[in-house]
Amino acid sequence: MKKKIIAIAACVAACSFPLGLAGCSNNNENTDQTNTVSTESTLSGEETDALFNIGEIQDTDYVNDFFNLKYTGNAGWRLLNEEQLATISSSIEDVLTNESAKAAIESGKTSIIMYAVSEDAKQNLSLMVEKHDVNNTQDADMDAFIDKSVESLSASLPAQGFRDLEVTKTDITFCSKPAKAIKIKAKYDVKAADGSENTEEKEIYETMVYVFRGSYSGCVTASSFDEDKTGEVLDMFSKLQ
Repeated sequence: MKKKIIAIAACVAACSFPLGLAGCSNNNENTDQTNTVSTESTLSGEETDALFNIGEIQDTDYVNDFFNLKYTGNAGWRLLNEEQLATISSSIEDVLTNESAKAAIESGKTSIIMYAVSEDAKQNLSLMVEKHDVNNTQDADMDAFIDKSVESLSASLPAQGFRDLEVTKTDITFCSKPAKAIKIKAKYDVKAADGSENTEEKEIYETMVYVFRGSYSGCVTASSFDEDKTGEVLDMFSKLQ
């Protein structure tokens, strides 16, 4: 299958920097239970990682039992299927599967395993996964991790076409619990609505929040053009249990 080039601002932002965990360890002294998914005490790190999967679409919902997340879309929203997801994950050949995603992630790449877009294409929501060289990402120092990410995004996004850029750390509520997040505000050029090759400048707002399990991190990114609706977009995610 010939890969298509899809211009998605949220993916540009989410994939523009390495997600290096800061202050990771294999002890329980630095664990923030409000920001991470609990790791089963009876499983080793390798056994937990073996449970990784890309989730599945159930009618109009998306369910991922590895990260304990469920997406329930609003009216008019649609989910990309596995073949469409492969076109925006450059490391995937044809169709996104558990095996292809895991192989890409094991090689040090990232995979977008879920992507939803609103009917007017002004909002979107994605879940991108990366693997880290630690056994338990739950022990990450979240403040240090977010600070490093803010610094990296601030340095890299201008080269991706983001202008008048503001990148800040913030506290939000995600899946009914307090969480650390990154807020992005910028101007970005998108294809003109008339279908021509012209572009038009749009204001873009993004909120990025992280979930962890085993040695995997999931970056949930809500993106909104023209006005900040990222809070409403993130609210379409909830905990499975």
